[in-house]
Amino acid sequence: MIRVSKSNPAPAPLLRAGNTEHNHQEVQQQLIADQNGKCYLCERICITDYQIEHLKSEHHHPELECNWTNLFLSCSYCNGKKLDNYDDILDPSINDVESMIACDHNISKKKIVFHPVAGVTPAINQTIQLLERVFNGKSSMRVVKEERFYE
Repeated sequence: MIRVSKSNPAPAPLLRAGNTEHNHQEVQQQLIADQNGKCYLCERICITDYQIEHLKSEHHHPELECNWTNLFLSCSYCNGKKLDNYDDILDPSINDVESMIACDHNISKKKIVFHPVAGVTPAINQTIQLLERVFNGKSSMRVVKEERFYE
């Protein structure tokens, strides 16, 4: 998970009163620039396969739908893994996730093992669960995709 430096102020469409357009072209362009075109979860470069992802889901937090601090660039794979099941992960615009969570590669099993560096919090645990789901998966239907993703 990459560290994200959000530009300030938010893109103009998000500042308009009554705005409900979080997927506006200006928002997309600013997120691409802020995140160097990378998915904030897997760090893959997103050329055309990207979505505007809500750190805290629209389902559970509709009031944050157009909140600039809640919007991130994500690839469709990671956004599909996260959905609205991980609303309490670390915020990469506030936390240096790489200093809080480390990973080890198990080449023979094609798995990545994530673990806290120092201290455990609910947000660290939930972030680890999501990263393990993104990089390792559990579904037999997704084994091929997840192995290719790992490679």
